[in-house]
Amino acid sequence: MGRLDGVPPVSRRALFGAAAATLLAGCAAEPDYPAGPLRIASGGTGGVYYAYAQGIAAVVRAALPRLRPAVLATAASVENVQLVADGRAEVGLTTADAAADAYRGQPPFTGELPVLALGRIYDSYVQLVVRLDRRIAQVSELRGRRVSVGPPGSGTELIASRVLPYAGLAVSDLQAERLDPEVAADAVPPRRTGWERRRSRWAWPTTSRSGRRWTSGWRTG
Repeated sequence: MGRLDGVPPVSRRALFGAAAATLLAGCAAEPDYPAGPLRIASGGTGGVYYAYAQGIAAVVRAALPRLRPAVLATAASVENVQLVADGRAEVGLTTADAAADAYRGQPPFTGELPVLALGRIYDSYVQLVVRLDRRIAQVSELRGRRVSVGPPGSGTELIASRVLPYAGLAVSDLQAERLDPEVAADAVPPRRTGWERRRSRWAWPTTSRSGRRWTSGWRTG
């Protein structure tokens, strides 16, 4: 996602097509691209967004050496959109939910933000995992329990607040903790539950990047 200045509201398909065409035309016709910083708003250092951003930065350094990519560690989706809109990052990784809310000016944002979707990177799922010995079989049984709903400003936190009501719950009905993915993974084994966003190709039960295996889980999204 990048910043959008002076572009009238159009369909997402049209925006994406125009952006792709412009980028391709620019690469072919203007090899003398501008030099300067390229700040990439990502996520927590233990999360998938941060790893993806590091990969993007490596490709940019190799292919566009006059750009100076820098990966910013953030709370992820919601914060990333705000950073791009405020001009504190050139591009950012975000969930489709947060991007759409920002463009339309819907909560958690207070107004329409001038942002543009540049491309789709991968399909993502929200995965809810619990310890097997807790015998929790339904989301509604999490009431009053300690649950990580993702760090403040993350897409995980945003989606958790929208999924829980379908089980008759609100975040306030939980002992909610707002942990980074890596921290939440390490917190599960003793006595905690965790709500994590993971890449769709990861098997269930999931495995964190540190190699620690979740005890059990089920995937939604």
